[in-house]
Amino acid sequence: MRHRYLTSELPVSAIGYGAMGLSEFYGEADDVSRCCCCRS
Repeated sequence: MRHRYLTSELPVSAIGYGAMGLSEFYGEADDVSRCCCCRS
């Protein structure tokens, strides 16, 4: 699978996740929580 890097340490799938609206339902989160969620 192809990957892209959002930052120098965070590779993501080139296909994408499509989570644009998650904050609407789950509320605000800090950057550490967001990165942990994406890496898991």
